[in-house]
Amino acid sequence: MDTADAARLTDAVTGAVADAVKRGESYSSLEDFLTDESVEHMTEAVIEETAETLGLADADDIGANEKKLGDSRVAALKDMAKESLTEQFRKDGELRDTAERVRQTRREGATRSDRILGCIERGEPNDYLDGIPLERYGNSVIIPAEYGTIYPDGKRYPVVVGPYAEVKRINKQLGLPNTQAHHVAQNAIYGKTVPKQQGVAVSLRGNAFTEFQSPHNDAHRIGEQIIDTYREDGTTPTNKKMYEIYVSELQAAGLNSNVIDFIMYEVIQQHMEYGILPGDAIKKMPRKIFFNYKEMSEDEKKP
Repeated sequence: MDTADAARLTDAVTGAVADAVKRGESYSSLEDFLTDESVEHMTEAVIEETAETLGLADADDIGANEKKLGDSRVAALKDMAKESLTEQFRKDGELRDTAERVRQTRREGATRSDRILGCIERGEPNDYLDGIPLERYGNSVIIPAEYGTIYPDGKRYPVVVGPYAEVKRINKQLGLPNTQAHHVAQNAIYGKTVPKQQGVAVSLRGNAFTEFQSPHNDAHRIGEQIIDTYREDGTTPTNKKMYEIYVSELQAAGLNSNVIDFIMYEVIQQHMEYGILPGDAIKKMPRKIFFNYKEMSEDEKKP
């Protein structure tokens, strides 16, 4: 691979990473990206496919690890990737702004989770909704519309928080338009420990998998983007890290800050009752979610 080939390959690699940053999928800051480990990981992940696409070598001749490529060439490619992305961050304000928003969201999620864990450990009550006129239905609470999210008809609707089975039923009873029960802590991760019908859920508008930028879809998309960083690194998050991700999801869905605190208190407390401890690694990585977006018809948009 000569210098010209390396330059073409570097452009392709850094372009892909920059696009991922803009989507919030990967590196949350330039500093996080510009480490030997992250650049090398990125390089190894895409180099074989990119090299073959560009006609630089046969797939059998270039592997996805440093030894098959040769230490000196990988080192040179890493240096070029750093220089290229540094320049991209310097010139591209949108890229910098997006990276900072993702980083800020993660910081807020960590701070909120720590605070709620501290409240539970000290035995403090879940009083985040004190002063808000709630309705109670079985083990669920119905939070007034003024604390809910705005629907396509311009109105706000109540938010239901409680066991998954109850939330599904109450959504229908209240006539919440195009609204689903969203498992806050993924059933795919915790379903073998916390019964599916009992897992803490919240009512969110939209089909999670097909309705792009609905609150339910926004929640799942940002969760997938963050979990993808663990998949890419081959690591497993702790339960506490998952709580931080769930905070980010609820923020992305547009829920009121006090409502988010109330929900996360319920989730963490339920987990502790089932022996799920914050510092333990999750027992199962969820399968990647693939979204099937479609354009909604005018009839589907109506409440």
